[in-house]
This record gives sequence, structure tokens and C-alpha cells, in this order.
Amino acid sequence: MNSHSGGKADFKTITELFHRFRKQDSTFCYRGAFSEQFTSTILDISAGATYRTSGNVNKKVSFLLVECFQNIIKHGENAELENLEDDGIFTFRIDKDGFIINSINHLKSEETIGLQDWVEKVNSLDSASLKELYLKQLNENELSSKSGAGLGLIELARKSGQKLVYEFESINEKYSRFHQQVSFIQGDLIKNIEETKGLYKLMNQENALLFYKGDFSQKSILPLLDIVEQNVSGGKNISGMTRKVAHVLIELLQNISKHSRPDEKGRKEGIFMIGLLDDHVYLQCGNVLGNVDKQMVADNLDYLTTLSKEELADLHKAAMKASLKFENKNKSGLGLIEVVKAARLGVKHSFEPIDAESFLFTIKVSF
Repeated sequence: MNSHSGGKADFKTITELFHRFRKQDSTFCYRGAFSEQFTSTILDISAGATYRTSGNVNKKVSFLLVECFQNIIKHGENAELENLEDDGIFTFRIDKDGFIINSINHLKSEETIGLQDWVEKVNSLDSASLKELYLKQLNENELSSKSGAGLGLIELARKSGQKLVYEFESINEKYSRFHQQVSFIQGDLIKNIEETKGLYKLMNQENALLFYKGDFSQKSILPLLDIVEQNVSGGKNISGMTRKVAHVLIELLQNISKHSRPDEKGRKEGIFMIGLLDDHVYLQCGNVLGNVDKQMVADNLDYLTTLSKEELADLHKAAMKASLKFENKNKSGLGLIEVVKAARLGVKHSFEPIDAESFLFTIKVSF
């Protein structure tokens, strides 16, 4: 049996994340391996999100994203040396008020006092004083790289126009976690550190590497795929498993892009999560379907459930031939067949009523 309806427990996390961030335009969270090569990918993902404003503001947001992501990379050696469970977490979210970036990284506990002094000093200054301090430090090169402070912190405050929100959390006698929030918003400062702590705990429990909630246009799908490929392959040459995961991911995300029920702004949104459990990779996606699409998807999955591997392979061949006759291969059902066929450990799905006319459709594919 390749596919069956899953219980609520199977989709508890992704359902919770969908409802928690449903009112936000876009939410991205990453807890995988932090690498220099992902910096440009993070910018591509943010560009594919729904945040649209003047070029000057976008340049400032791009700077904030890069600086916060680079900060985790700089401290990644701490997690590796001490065999900590991960490098930390990096998130950004977009809503009507603006852009908020939260991050968690590990650092030596002895560095927290110096870092706290620097953040407090930066937060105490107005824009003119921040510029003066920046020029002074740039000319005198007095910054200590070990303290984790520096020109970056000053520039985060200058570019965002907001106070830096932070907190230290002890891990053990030697290491602590540094929680940081940088905001580019209109109106009152929003503090999301406690929410990010809960998100970090949730993703650790699920060993989730990444989740994204937003508009799944082609522009968003491609950079997500890049991060997925690197995490699954471990940075090595693309393996057969990685190709299979990437192929299924494309099918699932394209399904969101094509078939989601539009929201009040006309966007076809969904949520995607990837994680590692034991010796396998899992993908989860969720999107809103209307009654007609819900019944069609349910019928197709129920039918595919009854097929053996041999029968599924025969159906796949037939669908491949049929797809050549259509401009849209969904008319042949090929996409869903390929998803079920590729899943080494099966497919689960669920429908949760949202209102009288729509359902949250969630699907989990395990390899």
C-alpha cells in the first residue's frame, strides 16, 4: 500500500504552523546546515516572497538578511566543535507592517558580557550618534571579532531604524544561545523572541530542516529546491535519492501553485516543510482546496492506495503516454502518480475543514 489517509498526529506540526502564520504574507524558517553558498539563495527566497516596496527599502532589507544569516555562519564552528544538535535557526516573516528577522546562534558563554555591552551601547544611540560610532570604529579598527559585536551590529541598527531585540540563553557552562531580532517595520516594535524559541523547539522535535509559508510561484520554488538538494546530498554530488526528493518536491510545490484556493488577495498560498527522521527524508506540504478539488484529490489518492508497485508502474507508463496529448500533464494525473511512485516509505494525506467551502489539504511523502 503506497498511500493512505494519515491521522491528526501525522500533520500536527505543519497544521499548527499553517494556522499560526496564515495571516502573514510569507514566513521562512531554516534550521539546516548553514553555508556561505546559501546567502544568495536566502535573498532569492525573500525576493520571491510577497514583499514589494521601493528599491531603497529592498536594499536595506537585503543587507539585514545577509548580515543576520552571516552571523550564524560565523558562529557555526561552536556547534560543530561541541557536537551541539544544530547551528541554530534563521527566520524571516513578512506582513502588512514590514519585515522581521529572528535568529538563534550558539556562542561561548564568556563572550556574552562583551556582546551585551555592545548591543546596549548601540541601542542607546540615535541615528547621528550611530553614524559617528560607525565611522570611528571603521577608522580605528577597534572591534573585537571574538565579542561578536562590530560594524555589523551598528549597521543593523542604522539600516533597520529600530532597536535590536536580543536575549541570552544558557546551554551549559561553556556555551549559550544568542537570540537576536532585527525589524524593518512601521509602527511599534514587535518582539518575537519567545515565539521563535517555541518554533525552534518545535523544529528540533520534528528534526525539520526548513519550512516556508507563502506564495509558491516559480520564483520561490527554485531557491527552495537549491537548499533542499544541498541538505539531502550533504553537499556531495547529487545522488539518486536527492533527485527523487527534488522531483517530488517540485511536483508538490507546483500543485500548490496551480490548485490552491486563492485567498482574499488572490494569492495561491501553501506551506512546505522538509525534515530528516532516522534514516529517511520526509516532505510535507499543505494548501487550501475548495470542495470540488478536495473530492478529486481524495478520490485519486484513494484509488492509488489500492495499487501494487507493478500496477502503479503500469499506470505511470500509461499516464506518461497520455500526458503527451495534453499541454497540462495534470489532465493525465501524472504528477500525483509520480509522487506516490517515488515515495519509498509511502504517502499520507489529510483534509481539515477550514470553513464550509474550503479544506486544508496536507500530504506527507517519506523516502
